[in-house]
Amino acid sequence: MTAAVVITDLKYTYAQSGFTLLCPELHLPAAEITVITGPNGSGKTTLSKLICGILQPPQRGEVRIFGTAARGLSLGEIGCRIGYLFQNPRAAACHRQCLAGNDFRGAAAGKKIWPKQPHGQRPF
Repeated sequence: MTAAVVITDLKYTYAQSGFTLLCPELHLPAAEITVITGPNGSGKTTLSKLICGILQPPQRGEVRIFGTAARGLSLGEIGCRIGYLFQNPRAAACHRQCLAGNDFRGAAAGKKIWPKQPHGQRPF
């Protein structure tokens, strides 16, 4: 299976708090929904921000998006390749647009979900 995201030997440290995230290796498959869980303060948000390009660059290691080093991609280019659903979508600045016409309730149960389409149109 093709990996959408590959992380190798990643280290990211916040200068102010000193919190360090270490990720020796991670492969996230393409065309799959991945849920990142863990206790508060374990690095879920830091990992997500590194994958999405919001935090750049890590002090060590590499994030690759569909085979391309994320370090060489703009935030927009990364956003065109992968998606991110906030833990609380209502906290997102675009929450009304993000949720309009979409039903994410089945995602957690592993069901395929599609944006609602006007009559006669297909999602792809």
